Amino acid sequence: MLESLRAEFPDAPLRIFRQDAEQGLVPTRNFGLDQAIGEVIGRIDADSVIEPDWVQEVRRIFADGTVDAATGPMIYYDMPLQRLGHHADDALRRAILRLARDYHFVFGSNMAIRASAWRDIRGVACRDANDEMHEDIDLSIHLQRRGHRVVYSSDMVAGMSARRLDDNPGTTPATCAGGSAPTTRTGSPIRPCAPPWSCSRRSTRS
Repeated sequence: MLESLRAEFPDAPLRIFRQDAEQGLVPTRNFGLDQAIGEVIGRIDADSVIEPDWVQEVRRIFADGTVDAATGPMIYYDMPLQRLGHHADDALRRAILRLARDYHFVFGSNMAIRASAWRDIRGVACRDANDEMHEDIDLSIHLQRRGHRVVYSSDMVAGMSARRLDDNPGTTPATCAGGSAPTTRTGSPIRPCAPPWSCSRRSTRS
């Protein structure tokens, strides 16, 4: 598909890489972020569809040099009443941020990170070889732990498939609300205050 896109738009600055050295989302994510050459790196998922003004909004956000990462709400493009769902998604995320107070999350389907912040957390972000946790929550933990500022913008909008709603929605507030530890995919707590070396040991099962 990407090769077809590049053939259709040969003047587009599209760079395609292969990562076959190590299976898994995290190694491939790390490889892709490492290849980025800009000051600000946009990161979306394979099923994400960004709004036409997404890049413009990211540029506006990162014009503030104190911002290290940003995220925004989603539109579920394969559901009815898409705009209504978007406003509900935005309201829920803003409510979670108010509850979380100093802890701000990034959402992997719709996020951007300053390259310098990525390089700072690159060596400590968890490898998660057993695929136990949500890797974007792990990024959020390490950004917060190392003092990077994460912001939320209601105008930084991307679309995604509603298949994600098959996940248990009850885990979302517990993951992001202040005073509640994030959890792995198996429901065990991720401890944000754990020392950095605990990531390599993956001691998250209870």
